[in-house]
Amino acid sequence: MTRHRHPRLVSTLTLLWTSLLLLVGLILLLRTTAQVTRADPGALFVTPTGGGDCSQASPCDLATALAAASEGDSLYLAQGVYTGTGGAVITLTKGLSLYGGWNGSPTGPVVRDPDAHPTVIDGEEVRRGIAVQGNFAATLDGLQVTRGYVNKENGAGIRVINARLTLRRCRLFANTAEGLGALVGGIYVGGDGALLENSQFFGNTGAAIGLLTVDDVVVQGNDIFSNTGQSGAGIEIQNGVRITVAGNRFYGNVGSGAGIVRTLNSRDIVVRENLFYNNQASHGGGFSATRTSNLTLDRNIFWGNRATTGNGGGLFLDRDNGLVLRNNMVVENAASGTGSGLAIQDSTVRMLHNTLARNIGARGRGVYVSGGSTVWLTNTILVSQTVGIQVSGGSTATLQATLWGAGTWANQRDWQLDSGSLVTGTVNVWGDPDFLAPALGNYHIGPASAALDAGVDAGVPVDIDGQPRPIGPAPDLGADERGYALFLPQVMKS
Repeated sequence: MTRHRHPRLVSTLTLLWTSLLLLVGLILLLRTTAQVTRADPGALFVTPTGGGDCSQASPCDLATALAAASEGDSLYLAQGVYTGTGGAVITLTKGLSLYGGWNGSPTGPVVRDPDAHPTVIDGEEVRRGIAVQGNFAATLDGLQVTRGYVNKENGAGIRVINARLTLRRCRLFANTAEGLGALVGGIYVGGDGALLENSQFFGNTGAAIGLLTVDDVVVQGNDIFSNTGQSGAGIEIQNGVRITVAGNRFYGNVGSGAGIVRTLNSRDIVVRENLFYNNQASHGGGFSATRTSNLTLDRNIFWGNRATTGNGGGLFLDRDNGLVLRNNMVVENAASGTGSGLAIQDSTVRMLHNTLARNIGARGRGVYVSGGSTVWLTNTILVSQTVGIQVSGGSTATLQATLWGAGTWANQRDWQLDSGSLVTGTVNVWGDPDFLAPALGNYHIGPASAALDAGVDAGVPVDIDGQPRPIGPAPDLGADERGYALFLPQVMKS
């Protein structure tokens, strides 16, 4: 089916694009605008050298404010560097809200701008930045936590035990956890309930975020980059239940173990609308799951990640059950072992509307299935690999509706069987995917794509951009549904 653009539609799209750019600019402006609030009766005001009564007109120092504050109070911290003594710069044992970026004005509304007035919690490379422990709710907003240090412990920047923490608009950087058992350099959360959002985690030694024995945690809208660690250099999840990782960007992270985001012995996990770019780990260069159940990976991009010594350049799935991969792009990843795009071992996985292209490495398998796995792939683009899919070790892969590529996008071999079983189904297409701008990482399909209207109904109502499908008599193959939607670059979408 040929899809045409009417001149009036083109004009409308131009207007929409212009409006959209203005909207994006407004959003960015609003995100950087100072926040103005009125001080509530429980507000205390702090400067690094304050000696007053903790009022707005006469701020006190941090230690005085923490001692004077009651449950539910808010502390407004002015620009400056805050240091401390003992095990942590700040220790919270009651439910407080700490707000950084206060402009220090002695009168009028409280004006906060964490970028213009940075509030720095400095562990001086000898102590933790912030410790939060107890059965209460706490908020950290607009703080910079740096140079925290712990040995043979977790959470050099922030350690949270049992408290229900909201972390927002913070920066955690250059924090270090070292020694035996030290996995988490940035923030460690243990307990029930946490929201970590709109923050930056970078340059930490040890995982940027550690969620160990936790329930009901949301990690969303963060930039997580240039961290180094063992397993899960970006996010390490162990014994987690009901964890959501959504709308984050992971790039330039380096792990000596498995995965930049790693789940272990966990269940009910949702990983949605994230970008994994240019990360590396021993295996599972972008993502790794081991002994995880009810895991959904939806609308993610895995681009240019590397497994340095093992399998799964983009993703490594091991001993997992009830996994669903839907609307993901797995492109240009590499592995020293097998499964340059995706390696599946001893797992049960259902894959719906995924695009795998140009995954390379020593063996260059787009998908490698082994260890008695059972995998279903429906409406898949699987092009430009040495081998599209390899099935071994008594595993079974059942495919339905697959674009195998042609010309420069052809696989050297579409499939390979080594003591495994492969069913290719009734719909197989050999043609050009017509990706829009693959050199720029844009693997949306163009108007001449062989994927158009070639799929089967898989019960997936939207594509990777949230655009409805199908547009036409049948859904398109792969993660993208070709239509009249405008596609923002990933950096703008995030």
